[in-house]
Amino acid sequence: MCTALNARLVLALLASSLLTPTLGEAQGWIEPDRSFPGFAVERLRTHVEVRIVDRIAHVEVEEWFENRGGRLEEGIYLYPLPGETVFQNYSLFQGDTELTGETMDAHQARSIYEEIVRRKKDPALIELVGQGLLRARVFPIAAGETRRITLRYTQVLERAGDVLELRYHAGGPARAATPVVQRIRPDTRPTPLTFTVTVENAEGFLDPFSPTHELDVERGDGEMLVRPSTDLTGSFVLHLPPAGEPVRLALLTHRPSSEDGYFMLNLSPGRVGESAMPRDVTMVVDVSGSMSGEKLAQTKRALSQLLGSLGADDRFRIIRFSSRVGAYASGWTW
Repeated sequence: MCTALNARLVLALLASSLLTPTLGEAQGWIEPDRSFPGFAVERLRTHVEVRIVDRIAHVEVEEWFENRGGRLEEGIYLYPLPGETVFQNYSLFQGDTELTGETMDAHQARSIYEEIVRRKKDPALIELVGQGLLRARVFPIAAGETRRITLRYTQVLERAGDVLELRYHAGGPARAATPVVQRIRPDTRPTPLTFTVTVENAEGFLDPFSPTHELDVERGDGEMLVRPSTDLTGSFVLHLPPAGEPVRLALLTHRPSSEDGYFMLNLSPGRVGESAMPRDVTMVVDVSGSMSGEKLAQTKRALSQLLGSLGADDRFRIIRFSSRVGAYASGWTW
């Protein structure tokens, strides 16, 4: 019964996505706790700061909401949890007032997500099904008033092979205002989102990488600052390879149900030492008649460039051949 219902739900939402633009959820949002239409509380912007200490991520999410309607509004703040087993020690504030929240695992949260999806006809919300949920009632927001909601929590980073892995669900663009209220013009622009990750003890990590987003990385004062290079949407995954080993291994696997799976294997070489190993370089050069002219001139330029790259402790040999084989010198040359 549940399987059939879920299948019909997905088909209906996919059909509706062909008729209307997708305006998915990002970060937390406020749902009305009353049934009448016209709820006009919208998210203005979101700022996320993550500080990683050893294997613990300390996350602070600040979100600003505005009541764009003409009456007093209140509702339920909903925030998708990053994981059922790693979400710990949260605190939630509306301004300076602490709110009482309720955390639910993915099984408990599923019915809430599906009900919102069914009511909003928003296919982008389907990707939240399977995640946990934080729920809290927010205090009334007066018409035209802006309120800040701050969520702080700690998250134990999982391991993907040898590397530490941070996951964060940013979702898609913001949902538009409810079009039932004629005096409010729907705003479909994406909600501004800033996202930064600061890694303490940066010398203990090689350069981070992400299979989902391009990264900007800065190092200084023993810390490492990581930001997505472009607007953050969808699921963000960050990998932190620990330093100290010649090569670090990260293996990510995925297998959709009833389909063949696939994997991504990432090898991260360690830092190169200050002193390089001396090299012995042997260059074999064709000087036969077919190399005359420009070909031989290009070969000489290539040899000159290669010889110029050798260090003081490197040795080289040049072996030439045409109808016979000869050598530049009888042994190695410094």
